[in-house]
Amino acid sequence: YLSMLNVCTIESFTKNAESIYSKASKYLGKTRVEQMTQDYFAKRFIGGDSLEKVLVLVKSYNDKGFSTIANFAIECKTDGHYTFEEMENFTDIYIHTIQEVSKFSNLNSTAMKFSALVEEHLLLALNKVQQDMLDIFRKLPHGIDIPFSKFISKLEKRGYNFSLEEQEQIKSSFNAKDDIIEWKSWPIYAHVFNIKSPCLPLLRVAGIKDNEIALLTNFTNRLHRIFGSGKENGCSVMVDAEQSYLQFIFSSITEQFQTIYNKEEVVVLNTIQNYLKESVLKIEDEIRRHTILNIPFGFKMVRGAYMSEENRIALEKGSESPVCDSYEQTSFNFTKNLSLLNENLIEGSNIVIASHNFNTNDGAFDYPSKCFSHAQLLGLGDHLSFWLQQNNKRVYKYIPFGKLDVLMPYLLRRAQESSDMMKKNTITSSLVIDEIKKRFPKSKSQ
Repeated sequence: YLSMLNVCTIESFTKNAESIYSKASKYLGKTRVEQMTQDYFAKRFIGGDSLEKVLVLVKSYNDKGFSTIANFAIECKTDGHYTFEEMENFTDIYIHTIQEVSKFSNLNSTAMKFSALVEEHLLLALNKVQQDMLDIFRKLPHGIDIPFSKFISKLEKRGYNFSLEEQEQIKSSFNAKDDIIEWKSWPIYAHVFNIKSPCLPLLRVAGIKDNEIALLTNFTNRLHRIFGSGKENGCSVMVDAEQSYLQFIFSSITEQFQTIYNKEEVVVLNTIQNYLKESVLKIEDEIRRHTILNIPFGFKMVRGAYMSEENRIALEKGSESPVCDSYEQTSFNFTKNLSLLNENLIEGSNIVIASHNFNTNDGAFDYPSKCFSHAQLLGLGDHLSFWLQQNNKRVYKYIPFGKLDVLMPYLLRRAQESSDMMKKNTITSSLVIDEIKKRFPKSKSQ
């Protein structure tokens, strides 16, 4: 275990982990490399290749006083997309996971990713328009309403054109009364894909064809089945964040499902990536949205797991990276956002602080435990998990499961994004060394 932690601090290894894995598979054989990965990394970070194996871990952690987050860790394909039958099967697995973990304790939760449940090209198209709309609204002066005609004008400057009839449809979708979009309430309506009543002009400019709307309907039906099962079984569902070229639309869709399923208690949790420069603006928007709708906060707060990829994509495009320039800036965002949520707390909120950083967790130590909990990944931060639990905090262990070939992106991200954390936090390594010394003391003759 100690050697594995030390490997994660070698920058040349973590930055090139994907390439190393690919070349090793080519020259040593895929089967041999998968077995090495399983023995050295996977068994420490992954709960197993089946739900049955994960349930053993879930019960074990529950018996020790921990809650768990079971995650069937499927995500979008790198080549093409899954078939209709595969997507339906993934949905069934998510639902079965909810049903099974809720039998142990109503304190257990599940996590999921959207990207394996819908065709990626649709998401990419929608995400671009969603990002442009948010950019327009977030550049407005604080507290100032925007005339609907000015909003349309700003969209047209970005290459989106609408007929007068289409503008009326958009106006209705945005609830623009008296031709004004209110600053305080735009976060409620600013959705390129309205899951209840799709606004066809917005889908058109996103490049969504008429025959593809049915694919989006299939997607939302799958999510209704999953979140409906969560509500029925008293088990919350945390929607994991993904790359920024998908996350704007994912967040928009999650927000809409929160308004449906979180009225009485939190079922759907959105994930806030605090390494994004715009994360504070995001939280401010969310506070306004939740306050107006009078629904409790449901958030999983994370640093972010796609830093290497986000920086690479930005470099290739010659654009500014959406990710903070430093670890310290991310920590500042994390602390500020937690403070904002605490200051504006709504009764019944469920905010999960998913962090391995001691200061981040300690900074929220006095926040009300009935609304704030903590989470660490399987295989990381156990010292922090036990410390929090000993101080009467609710603590989750995040347990991903699935086939190794599907989970490789997850493992590679754990190696890449854990590198900086391990360099800055040597507590785990020190504790392991201390334990070894206790179990194998030097003999008196030495």
